[in-house]
Amino acid sequence: MNPSALNVTIDFLKELLTPLIVAGAAYLFGLTTEKLRSRWRTRKIRALLMLKGRGLEIILPTRQGRVASQKGKTSPRTHYVTLNEVEIVLQLRWLLSTQGKHQIPIALATDREKTSPDNDLFYIGGMFANASVLPILTQNFSGFKVACSEESYRAYADLRAILTPVAPNSDERWLESDHARVLTFDRRHHSYIVLCRLSSEQHFGERHRGTTHILFGSDTVATLAAVMCYTEHLDELYARIGTGRDSYLVAMLCDKKGEVDFKSLKRIG
Repeated sequence: MNPSALNVTIDFLKELLTPLIVAGAAYLFGLTTEKLRSRWRTRKIRALLMLKGRGLEIILPTRQGRVASQKGKTSPRTHYVTLNEVEIVLQLRWLLSTQGKHQIPIALATDREKTSPDNDLFYIGGMFANASVLPILTQNFSGFKVACSEESYRAYADLRAILTPVAPNSDERWLESDHARVLTFDRRHHSYIVLCRLSSEQHFGERHRGTTHILFGSDTVATLAAVMCYTEHLDELYARIGTGRDSYLVAMLCDKKGEVDFKSLKRIG
C-alpha cells in the first residue's frame, strides 16, 4: 500500500473509531460514577442507621376495632394497619435492601408483642399510637415533652409524663427539652417529625444488643415523612446528623403535605 493510501486509511479509521472510543469512555465513566455514588449512599445509610442485630423487627401500632368492608363492618376485635403504615413498611424494606439487609429476617410486630433484643428494632408511631414508645422515651430522655390540647391531656392520663397542655383554643404547639421550647409551630400549617436512634451499649448497657430506632410524626402524613427522611432526603439528613454520635433524638417540621423543612431541625438529645 502506498503512503498516500495508508494515510487515507488511517484518517478514515480515526474518524470511525474516535466517536466510538469517546462514547465508550463516557459510558465507563458514567458507570463508575454511578457505582461510586451508590456506594457512598449505602455508607450514609449505614452510618445513620448503625444496624448490627441478627434480625430486624418493625413494630407497628396496635389498632383494633371495626373496619368498613364491602360486606359491612368487621368484628370489633379486628386488628388492622393503615394504608400509610403499609407504605411505611415498604419504604423501610426498600431502605434495608439497599445495604444487604434483605438477607436477614424482617418481622412485623405490634406494640403488644414481645421483641427480641438481639434484633434491630424500628418503632413506628409516637406515644399516642404506639404504646411501646412511651417507656423508651421517658427512660432515655426524661426532659422531652410534647404540647397538646387540654382535651388530649385529660384523655391520655397515662401519657402525662411526656405531655404539656396548651391554652384553650390555641393552635400553637411545641416540643420541649428540660422545660425549654425546642420547636414551636402552628398546627394548622405544620406538623412535626421525630427521629430517634438509641445505641445498645450506651442506652441499654448491652454491647451485643441491636440498635433501636423510633420514627414518628404528629400525624400519619408526618410519620411517613419521617421514614422518607432516610430514603428521598438522605443527603439532607446525613449533612445535619452525620456520624458523630451513637445516638440521637432530633425533631423538625413538615407541612401538611409531608414536605420536610430540614432547616428547622433541632437536636433534643
